[in-house]
Amino acid sequence: QTLTGKSITLDLSADSGKTGHAKLQDMREALRQAEKAMRSKAAAGQVSVNDPEAWGGTKSHTRREVVLTTLRSGDRLALPVEVTTKVLDIRNLLSQKFDVEPEALAFVIKQASSHRRLNDTDEICSCTVTGIDVWKRLKARHPHPVLVIGAGHH
Repeated sequence: QTLTGKSITLDLSADSGKTGHAKLQDMREALRQAEKAMRSKAAAGQVSVNDPEAWGGTKSHTRREVVLTTLRSGDRLALPVEVTTKVLDIRNLLSQKFDVEPEALAFVIKQASSHRRLNDTDEICSCTVTGIDVWKRLKARHPHPVLVIGAGHH
């Protein structure tokens, strides 16, 4: 096992007498140690945490279409996204576009016989969105509209 700069090289060829399962366990342990070393280097500032090459590659830029459905009206919105897009990104996008608080939005999927709320760190998939009734920006509501006429100004 060699840890150099941005690459990790694993050499398990010398363990030819081991079974496949033992080699797999050795490989997993070597990867754990390499990841631990990379995390300690990142903590020391020697390697950037955001450097994709340091952590084994770049993100996929494959695109797909995600269909978001409102809970009450059943309106659908199709969004083209990358496969690595997180729920938090879509939550922020929708909250800015439709003038809704981000905390008011929830993304729910049907999983087996129940429903599961997606976490902010989950990758976005076709789901139901609660907190938005229709895919339109609502008109501004003023809870206490006041109009003052003739306020005594000369």
